[in-house]
Amino acid sequence: MPHIINTATAFPTHYHSQQEISFALRAVWIKKGLDVAIFDRLQKAVTVEGRYLALPMSEYYKLDGFADCNRAWLEVALELGERVINDLLEKTNLHPQEIQMLMSVTSTGVTVPSLEARLMNRIAFAQDLKRVPLFGLGCLAGTAGVARVGDYLKGHPEEAAILLTIELCSLTLQAEDLSIANIISSGLFGDGAAAVLLVGDQHPLVKSNETRNSKANEFHGSKVS
Repeated sequence: MPHIINTATAFPTHYHSQQEISFALRAVWIKKGLDVAIFDRLQKAVTVEGRYLALPMSEYYKLDGFADCNRAWLEVALELGERVINDLLEKTNLHPQEIQMLMSVTSTGVTVPSLEARLMNRIAFAQDLKRVPLFGLGCLAGTAGVARVGDYLKGHPEEAAILLTIELCSLTLQAEDLSIANIISSGLFGDGAAAVLLVGDQHPLVKSNETRNSKANEFHGSKVS
Protein backbone atom coordinates (compact mmCIF):
# COMPACT_ATOMS: atom_id res chain seq x y z
CA MET A 1 0.00 0.00 0.00
CA PRO A 2 1.53 3.40 -0.99
CA HIS A 3 2.27 5.92 1.75
CA ILE A 4 2.18 9.73 1.90
CA ILE A 5 5.50 10.76 3.45
CA ASN A 6 5.40 14.55 3.42
CA THR A 7 3.95 17.66 1.78
CA ALA A 8 5.08 21.16 0.88
CA THR A 9 3.39 24.35 -0.31
CA ALA A 10 4.56 27.51 -2.07
CA PHE A 11 2.87 30.83 -2.73
CA PRO A 12 3.65 33.91 -4.80
CA THR A 13 5.01 36.91 -2.90
CA HIS A 14 2.05 39.15 -3.76
CA TYR A 15 -0.56 38.97 -0.98
CA HIS A 16 -3.62 41.20 -0.92
CA SER A 17 -6.52 41.49 1.48
CA GLN A 18 -9.97 40.56 0.25
CA GLN A 19 -10.94 44.20 0.56
CA GLU A 20 -8.14 45.29 -1.79
CA ILE A 21 -9.03 42.68 -4.40
CA SER A 22 -12.75 43.39 -4.19
CA PHE A 23 -12.14 47.12 -4.59
CA ALA A 24 -10.06 46.55 -7.74
CA LEU A 25 -12.66 44.21 -9.28
CA ARG A 26 -15.48 46.57 -8.37
CA ALA A 27 -13.71 49.47 -10.11
CA VAL A 28 -13.36 47.46 -13.33
CA TRP A 29 -16.80 45.87 -13.39
CA ILE A 30 -18.85 48.88 -12.34
CA LYS A 31 -18.07 50.36 -15.76
CA LYS A 32 -19.59 47.26 -17.37
CA GLY A 33 -22.92 47.42 -15.56
CA LEU A 34 -22.09 45.53 -12.37
CA ASP A 35 -24.89 45.10 -9.83
CA VAL A 36 -22.92 46.56 -6.93
CA ALA A 37 -25.28 45.31 -4.22
CA ILE A 38 -25.02 41.70 -5.39
CA PHE A 39 -21.25 41.98 -5.85
CA ASP A 40 -20.66 43.37 -2.37
CA ARG A 41 -22.91 40.77 -0.76
CA LEU A 42 -21.23 37.85 -2.52
CA GLN A 43 -17.71 39.10 -1.86
CA LYS A 44 -18.45 39.33 1.86
CA ALA A 45 -20.28 36.00 1.98
CA VAL A 46 -17.24 33.96 0.95
CA THR A 47 -15.48 34.94 4.23
CA VAL A 48 -12.04 34.95 2.60
CA GLU A 49 -9.63 37.30 4.37
CA GLY A 50 -6.99 37.57 1.65
CA ARG A 51 -5.27 35.81 -1.22
CA TYR A 52 -1.90 35.33 -2.86
CA LEU A 53 -1.79 36.50 -6.48
CA ALA A 54 0.63 35.43 -9.20
CA LEU A 55 1.40 39.03 -10.23
CA PRO A 56 1.42 42.48 -8.65
CA MET A 57 -2.13 43.77 -8.89
CA SER A 58 -1.12 46.56 -11.28
CA GLU A 59 0.19 44.01 -13.81
CA TYR A 60 -3.23 42.44 -14.39
CA TYR A 61 -4.44 45.55 -16.18
CA LYS A 62 -1.67 45.06 -18.77
CA LEU A 63 -2.65 41.50 -19.71
CA ASP A 64 -4.22 41.36 -23.17
CA GLY A 65 -5.93 38.07 -23.85
CA PHE A 66 -5.16 34.41 -23.31
CA ALA A 67 -1.62 34.47 -24.71
CA ASP A 68 -0.47 37.10 -22.21
CA CYS A 69 -2.15 35.34 -19.31
CA ASN A 70 -0.70 31.97 -20.25
CA ARG A 71 2.83 33.37 -20.61
CA ALA A 72 2.54 34.86 -17.13
CA TRP A 73 1.12 31.57 -15.85
CA LEU A 74 4.06 29.57 -17.20
CA GLU A 75 6.68 31.89 -15.73
CA VAL A 76 5.14 31.87 -12.25
CA ALA A 77 4.21 28.18 -12.36
CA LEU A 78 7.79 27.15 -13.07
CA GLU A 79 9.14 29.32 -10.26
CA LEU A 80 6.62 27.94 -7.76
CA GLY A 81 7.06 24.38 -9.00
CA GLU A 82 10.82 24.49 -8.60
CA ARG A 83 10.53 26.03 -5.15
CA VAL A 84 7.94 23.63 -3.77
CA ILE A 85 9.68 20.49 -5.08
CA ASN A 86 13.04 21.57 -3.66
CA ASP A 87 11.36 22.29 -0.34
CA LEU A 88 9.72 18.87 -0.32
CA LEU A 89 12.99 17.10 -1.13
CA GLU A 90 14.79 19.02 1.60
CA LYS A 91 12.11 18.08 4.14
CA THR A 92 12.49 14.40 3.32
CA ASN A 93 16.28 14.44 2.83
CA LEU A 94 15.98 12.99 -0.68
CA HIS A 95 18.02 13.79 -3.78
CA PRO A 96 16.06 14.44 -7.00
CA GLN A 97 17.69 11.33 -8.51
CA GLU A 98 15.86 9.24 -5.90
CA ILE A 99 12.48 10.17 -7.41
CA GLN A 100 11.22 7.77 -10.06
CA MET A 101 7.99 9.48 -11.12
CA LEU A 102 6.70 13.07 -11.24
CA MET A 103 3.05 13.86 -11.94
CA SER A 104 1.80 17.42 -12.49
CA VAL A 105 -1.81 18.57 -12.33
CA THR A 106 -3.29 21.93 -13.27
CA SER A 107 -6.40 23.47 -14.76
CA THR A 108 -5.34 27.11 -15.09
CA GLY A 109 -2.67 27.10 -17.79
CA VAL A 110 -1.42 25.15 -20.79
CA THR A 111 2.14 24.37 -21.85
CA VAL A 112 3.92 22.05 -24.27
CA PRO A 113 6.37 20.70 -23.17
CA SER A 114 4.48 20.16 -19.93
CA LEU A 115 5.42 21.54 -16.52
CA GLU A 116 7.29 18.49 -15.27
CA ALA A 117 9.28 18.29 -18.53
CA ARG A 118 10.37 21.91 -18.14
CA LEU A 119 11.20 21.40 -14.47
CA MET A 120 13.69 18.69 -15.44
CA ASN A 121 15.83 21.54 -16.80
CA ARG A 122 15.79 23.21 -13.37
CA ILE A 123 16.00 20.25 -10.97
CA ALA A 124 18.55 17.43 -11.23
CA PHE A 125 16.10 14.55 -11.71
CA ALA A 126 17.28 11.30 -13.28
CA GLN A 127 17.07 11.27 -17.07
CA ASP A 128 14.76 8.25 -16.95
CA LEU A 129 12.27 9.98 -14.63
CA LYS A 130 8.73 8.99 -15.58
CA ARG A 131 6.57 12.07 -16.19
CA VAL A 132 2.77 12.27 -16.20
CA PRO A 133 0.91 15.54 -16.93
CA LEU A 134 -2.78 15.72 -15.96
CA PHE A 135 -4.93 18.63 -17.12
CA GLY A 136 -8.46 19.82 -16.48
CA LEU A 137 -9.51 17.90 -13.37
CA GLY A 138 -10.46 21.09 -11.53
CA CYS A 139 -11.15 20.97 -7.79
CA LEU A 140 -10.77 17.18 -7.73
CA ALA A 141 -7.27 17.26 -9.18
CA GLY A 142 -5.44 16.80 -5.89
CA THR A 143 -7.48 13.79 -4.84
CA ALA A 144 -7.38 12.25 -8.31
CA GLY A 145 -3.64 12.87 -8.55
CA VAL A 146 -2.93 11.13 -5.24
CA ALA A 147 -5.04 8.18 -6.40
CA ARG A 148 -3.21 7.90 -9.73
CA VAL A 149 0.22 8.12 -8.11
CA GLY A 150 -0.95 5.51 -5.63
CA ASP A 151 -1.94 3.22 -8.50
CA TYR A 152 1.54 3.58 -9.98
CA LEU A 153 3.28 2.82 -6.68
CA LYS A 154 1.24 -0.33 -6.13
CA GLY A 155 3.04 -1.72 -9.15
CA HIS A 156 6.40 -0.16 -8.17
CA PRO A 157 6.53 -0.68 -4.39
CA GLU A 158 10.20 0.26 -4.00
CA GLU A 159 9.90 3.62 -5.75
CA ALA A 160 9.19 7.24 -4.76
CA ALA A 161 6.95 9.68 -6.63
CA ILE A 162 5.98 13.33 -6.38
CA LEU A 163 2.58 14.80 -7.15
CA LEU A 164 2.84 18.48 -8.08
CA THR A 165 -0.22 20.70 -8.34
CA ILE A 166 -0.13 24.35 -9.41
CA GLU A 167 -3.16 26.60 -9.82
CA LEU A 168 -2.94 30.29 -10.69
CA CYS A 169 -6.62 31.13 -10.71
CA SER A 170 -6.14 34.90 -10.86
CA LEU A 171 -4.79 34.53 -14.40
CA THR A 172 -8.05 32.94 -15.57
CA LEU A 173 -10.30 35.83 -14.51
CA GLN A 174 -12.97 36.55 -17.12
CA ALA A 175 -13.12 40.34 -17.01
CA GLU A 176 -16.14 40.57 -19.32
CA ASP A 177 -18.25 38.02 -17.45
CA LEU A 178 -20.61 39.51 -14.85
CA SER A 179 -22.44 36.26 -14.13
CA ILE A 180 -23.09 35.21 -10.55
CA ALA A 181 -20.80 32.19 -10.99
CA ASN A 182 -17.88 34.37 -12.12
CA ILE A 183 -18.43 36.91 -9.35
CA ILE A 184 -18.41 34.13 -6.75
CA SER A 185 -15.26 32.53 -8.17
CA SER A 186 -13.55 35.93 -8.27
CA GLY A 187 -13.99 36.10 -4.52
CA LEU A 188 -12.81 32.60 -3.67
CA PHE A 189 -9.69 31.42 -5.44
CA GLY A 190 -6.07 32.39 -4.97
CA ASP A 191 -2.77 31.21 -6.43
CA GLY A 192 -0.27 28.66 -5.17
CA ALA A 193 1.42 25.29 -5.49
CA ALA A 194 1.63 22.09 -3.47
CA ALA A 195 3.69 18.93 -3.71
CA VAL A 196 3.24 15.52 -2.10
CA LEU A 197 5.86 12.80 -1.73
CA LEU A 198 4.47 9.27 -1.93
CA VAL A 199 6.38 6.00 -1.77
CA GLY A 200 5.60 2.33 -2.26
CA ASP A 201 5.25 0.08 0.77
CA GLN A 202 8.72 -1.43 0.27
CA HIS A 203 10.51 1.93 0.17
CA PRO A 204 13.01 2.58 3.03
CA LEU A 205 11.13 5.74 4.07
CA VAL A 206 8.06 3.73 5.04
CA LYS A 207 9.75 1.90 7.90
CA SER A 208 11.63 4.97 9.17
CA ASN A 209 8.53 7.15 8.98
CA GLU A 210 6.31 4.64 10.74
CA THR A 211 8.86 4.39 13.53
CA ARG A 212 8.81 8.16 14.05
CA ASN A 213 5.04 8.53 13.70
CA SER A 214 3.46 6.04 16.05
CA LYS A 215 0.28 8.03 16.71
CA ALA A 216 -2.76 6.65 14.92
CA ASN A 217 -3.92 10.08 13.78
CA GLU A 218 -0.55 11.17 12.36
CA PHE A 219 -1.01 12.45 8.79
CA HIS A 220 2.50 11.92 7.46
CA GLY A 221 3.14 8.29 6.68
CA SER A 222 -0.56 7.58 6.13
CA LYS A 223 -1.54 4.91 3.64
CA VAL A 224 -3.16 5.62 0.27
CA SER A 225 -5.87 3.12 -0.62
